[in-house]
Amino acid sequence: MQKGPHLADGRTAEVFAWGDDRILKLFRPGWDSGAADYEFEVASAVQATGYPCPQVFERVKVEKRPGILYQRIQGRPLLADFQKSPWRFPALARRLARLHAEMHTRTPEGLPDAHAKLKRRIAGLDGATEEQRIALLARLDSLPRGDRLLHGDFHLENVYDTPDGPMVLDWVDAACGHPLADVARSVLLLQYSYVDPATPGYALIQLVRRLFTRVYLSEYFRHSPHPRADLRPWFAPVFAARLREDIAGEVETLVPFIEHELAWNAPPG
Repeated sequence: MQKGPHLADGRTAEVFAWGDDRILKLFRPGWDSGAADYEFEVASAVQATGYPCPQVFERVKVEKRPGILYQRIQGRPLLADFQKSPWRFPALARRLARLHAEMHTRTPEGLPDAHAKLKRRIAGLDGATEEQRIALLARLDSLPRGDRLLHGDFHLENVYDTPDGPMVLDWVDAACGHPLADVARSVLLLQYSYVDPATPGYALIQLVRRLFTRVYLSEYFRHSPHPRADLRPWFAPVFAARLREDIAGEVETLVPFIEHELAWNAPPG
């Protein structure tokens, strides 16, 4: 079968139609088969948990480039619903939270350890002092490990409404670990990821993001066995790991937040 029309572009790959019900994720020239092998194994491990995600079929080579065949999803991201009707954000936030809590009931096999991933990113932080790295690693080491399915990039753009129900996409950062590490990452993406202050309606956007996150957290902890007070210690190491991604504009906002959270001590007991 020949690849079909071009559908989308990403940093590492292009996406093409492959027949009527599949897509081809074709890695860009210069990416070896190791990246495709890793993603295929991760996608297979996630699929084995039974959580709603695109079916992964096989690794292929097209035009001497590695690729992966996935199920083609018919639907739209929840982000599109939010953009169309932003006043409906409480319902979307609660829905996102319930899907996240359900994810965290699944126990995967063969996924990377989230604690180890965070530790590597913190240890390699540029611009951090040795004292800051030691403090961040000590905070991480004080937190519990876990064995649950974590997405690593869970937000409205990666959750789709489909005729068969909700479907969660983009599992390349999936890991096995403590659910609150994943919740802390989603808080970062929902409320603290960079928005240019020159964006029209910036103050309103920031207000809605804060309110959205508040509703998301309230609903999540209605469905989680973990107390909400256990979330805060995760912020410093999870937000610090984000700095390794070198997102424009985020250093100025995240670094003061991380320093503030490192100075905070959890109450005893």
